[in-house]
Amino acid sequence: MVHAMRELAAEAAARGQPEVATQILADLWMKQPEAADVRVTDAQSLLAAGRPREALALLDTLRNEATGEELLPVLQLYFFVASQLSAAGDTILASAMRATARSIIAAQGPMGPAVHFLFEEHERAKDSDSERKLPDVRARALLAGHLARCADGLEGNAPMMRSLELLLARFGSGEALVEVEKLQRAMPHSLGLWRWRADRLAEEGRGQEALFELRRLATYADTPQMVLARAILAGEQRIPAMPETAQLASLPQDVAESPDGRYARGLLALRSGNYRESYDLLASAPARPDGAHLYFAGMAALSSRDAESRERAGSLFQRLAESYPSSSVARYAGSFASQLLPR
Repeated sequence: MVHAMRELAAEAAARGQPEVATQILADLWMKQPEAADVRVTDAQSLLAAGRPREALALLDTLRNEATGEELLPVLQLYFFVASQLSAAGDTILASAMRATARSIIAAQGPMGPAVHFLFEEHERAKDSDSERKLPDVRARALLAGHLARCADGLEGNAPMMRSLELLLARFGSGEALVEVEKLQRAMPHSLGLWRWRADRLAEEGRGQEALFELRRLATYADTPQMVLARAILAGEQRIPAMPETAQLASLPQDVAESPDGRYARGLLALRSGNYRESYDLLASAPARPDGAHLYFAGMAALSSRDAESRERAGSLFQRLAESYPSSSVARYAGSFASQLLPR
């Protein structure tokens, strides 16, 4: 019967009737999931066909059958679909899915898809909707538990970053840094935690502490990409970087010539007074979120003091002011540009 229904679906699709084909397969998947060997990709097909409720029902079947590593990808799509339906205003389904998320967490631990769905529901809650809201104590425990799972390698980097951003948004930088430091002491092997904490410290202008974190990280694991991260941080924060300068010189050529490699080398050349080399490297640097690539390229151009240095620097500062108007790096860029460019 399964084979016959699949043939009927294929014939309908060949006749240009994709909706009929999808309906045949949906009936098969829902009525005989085991015989049809239902998979997450089948739910994705239903979702792509604009049938999210049937996709959710199919994923619910898969969720109850999945074990071990099979469960996480099912839950990722399951709660993604649930979140879409909740955002569309289905309050009855949303309430049922919150109960499901809580039961999964109670049985399986704070798995990312369930935890993040509860936080999304918290964000959707209105003042009178107390059942959707997460108290601070519960929110903190869920995030700490999920981060511990990620640090133990049970979930990947992307869900860990999501929980860290939720922690930062909910409790602020100070508390988020403290919580992450606690996790670091318990799980020093988690590279993502170290890197996230260093990035937050750097954003707060605490460059020395951030570089110290990255150098401590190197005692657990070091890669060419981490060498570049330390060199870039040291260069952008104007911190002495003798270890990184030596390490850059020994990087594989493909890493040294990569966009980040050229940016790191350009920053250290600027600090060393090799302005022409610095400009050549920084002029083709990848864009930084705050426009720092333009600022440092401008400083290198200005410091090279050749016939065209002022105009090159002025053009870079003008781009910085126009493209990154809210960046602290661009605070005086417009003024620099007006002084350097010909009137």
